[in-house]
Amino acid sequence: MFSSQKWKCSWSLVATSVSVVGLISVLHLFLFPAVPAFDYFGYGSNGGATTNPGELKSLSDLDTRFPADSSNAVVYRGAPWKAQIGRWLSGCDSITEEIKVTEVIGGLSCNDNCSDQGVCNHELGQCRCFHGFTGEGCSERQQLDCNHPATPELPYGRWVVSICPAHCDTTRAMCFCGEGTKYPNRPVAEQCGFQINPPSVPDGPRWTDWAKHDFDNIFTTNTSKTGWCNVDPADAYASKLKFKEQCDCKYDGLWGRFCEVPVSCTCINQCSGHGHCRGGFCQCDRGWYGTDCSSPSVLSTLREWPRWLSPAAIEVPPNPQLLGTLVNLNASVRKKRPLIYVYDLPPEFNSLLLEGRHFKLACVNRIYDDRNATIWTDMLYGSQDHKGLRSSLTLDFYKRAYDHIAEQYPYWNCSSGRDHIWFFSWDEGACYAPKEIWNSMMLVQWGNTNTKHKGSTTAYWGDNWNDISAERRGNHPCFDPDKDLVLPAWKYPDANALSQEFWARPYEKRKTFFYFNGNLGPAYEWGRPQD
Repeated sequence: MFSSQKWKCSWSLVATSVSVVGLISVLHLFLFPAVPAFDYFGYGSNGGATTNPGELKSLSDLDTRFPADSSNAVVYRGAPWKAQIGRWLSGCDSITEEIKVTEVIGGLSCNDNCSDQGVCNHELGQCRCFHGFTGEGCSERQQLDCNHPATPELPYGRWVVSICPAHCDTTRAMCFCGEGTKYPNRPVAEQCGFQINPPSVPDGPRWTDWAKHDFDNIFTTNTSKTGWCNVDPADAYASKLKFKEQCDCKYDGLWGRFCEVPVSCTCINQCSGHGHCRGGFCQCDRGWYGTDCSSPSVLSTLREWPRWLSPAAIEVPPNPQLLGTLVNLNASVRKKRPLIYVYDLPPEFNSLLLEGRHFKLACVNRIYDDRNATIWTDMLYGSQDHKGLRSSLTLDFYKRAYDHIAEQYPYWNCSSGRDHIWFFSWDEGACYAPKEIWNSMMLVQWGNTNTKHKGSTTAYWGDNWNDISAERRGNHPCFDPDKDLVLPAWKYPDANALSQEFWARPYEKRKTFFYFNGNLGPAYEWGRPQD
């Protein structure tokens, strides 16, 4: 979630901000009907504390400075544009002078240095705790069980993706071989630890009995049995012994058929070279913090600061009593617009989703049971309140992100969120955005402007938003062309269409207006998602 209100930003996730700048640039160059109305951005208003009065030049003379041709078009960078768009793009060039922007170099400390179980956000003085730890100083260990409560019929509880008959790591709800085996850190995920039975019908699939463990095999040292936790990889590759085929290396950080190869985990920006990726959560080096360890604190060295922050004028507190005490410092540089601030949200919105991911090749969430929840997502999200609908879960997730931003930062209240951008990349776009953020811009891949779109038309039940109350959602449309941004979904380009170079035709011959209104396909009646 982004804000362009003010550049006084943590430069955490700078790569993300650059991507968004590029995304919006592409939008301006190719999809001009989809950009917000120009008066929405309020040129006459104060653009934030980084802008001095009078820095934005008047745009009232654009008609005179950039006259239209006989086709009512204004040429910008060699391409003809609708006059209003072409004038606006041309006028943007006049407001690209450098302005002073300020970066806060965090110096606040955290309780007990986060007990070495988290990363200190030095700007806010708050701990960002690793998966399985909580509290102001990350000193409280969470109990994230792998299994649902046992019953006489199901000693390991009903099925859930983390179901475990062996050793459960209760900081992540993940299953391992455990102590007493040759390879205690080898995963025993899902079917691996349970008995696999022959097909119940001819030519049918083998089935897993989730009520019966398979210790005789997975813990065996007998080479004639299908083992796992004591299987030596070299012997297995040499076909000197058997192993259980249903066992594999699902968790991040390990590779190889027997998880014998340690590899780098997947972290956001791979911790920017200033930290260690521990299962998806960046453990930052001293002097750095942020979701991807990209934010320098006052403990970092100037020569390691990013290039965009150099040269910077650092404001040193004049009060001699502050010397020797860590405080936030301001570093000022001159930069050109657009200025995009990327919020460094708490880890439950980013790093914990990676660190708690059950399968390394899957999406950054858990695979849910019939209530759309696992044990730890019950604790983290309260999914049981959402009737299994991920649309409702998403609304709640965004609402909590809004609550954090409004409470911890001053930027939202400066504009009531009008200069913020929220990303909705799924079915039907921002239909189930919480009412609190609808004043912002929505970046979506669905640009549905159909006034009849008053109810969900998704082909997937989990995305249906009809049952979300107006008290939570409000009564907004899925897309507002006066303020929202739309780009087509990520599709492989049609090479034949590209070879025809439709864009090279003269302006007079390009009379067909195309607007992306959602995906098409056989899942929808008549092959289209909306009437």
